[in-house]
Amino acid sequence: MPRARNLAGLLLGGVLAANTPSVLAQDPSPSPLQALDPVAVVIASLDEPGMPLRIDGTAIDQATGEPVAGVEIVVYQADDGGGYEPTDPSDESTARLRGDLVTDPEGHFAFRTVLPGEYPDQPPGNRHVHVHSVTAEGYEPRGFIILFDDNVRDEVRTWATSTGFGEIIELTSKDGLLTGSLEITLEPLPGEASSGA
Repeated sequence: MPRARNLAGLLLGGVLAANTPSVLAQDPSPSPLQALDPVAVVIASLDEPGMPLRIDGTAIDQATGEPVAGVEIVVYQADDGGGYEPTDPSDESTARLRGDLVTDPEGHFAFRTVLPGEYPDQPPGNRHVHVHSVTAEGYEPRGFIILFDDNVRDEVRTWATSTGFGEIIELTSKDGLLTGSLEITLEPLPGEASSGA
């Protein structure tokens, strides 16, 4: 599918295909990654090509700094080859690799996937995961993309920081697994008291 987009469209287009816990149940011999990663929502199955990636995060009330429980987060991404394979070709948020997350009582969430690929028709430096929506009662909804610090070309970094629509995180690698952490701040709606956890 041709990708004639401006930079914002390029960055905004695209959430992950949710593999529910039944995916783990179908694998008769869980891998060491599964055994060490029981709490993360699985976005990409174990046979998905690409470098395994886990992102841990916390949703935080912007006013109080307290964690927020029950936040609903929808994420999606391109696969290792840079393709989305959406069920609706006009809406990349229906991508094959997508997931639905909910923060726990401590405001924590985690998901496991693979490192998204570069778009094949664009310069490198734009691997990202789309956080399509972040919603919680009493808070402004938001969305953004997760970029990776060692893979952000200059114009993407400038766009991300100037618009506030890109969260740039660092990744570390250990035993064949990339890991990163993310803090999502939530702005209380006008007139709403911050609830926190």
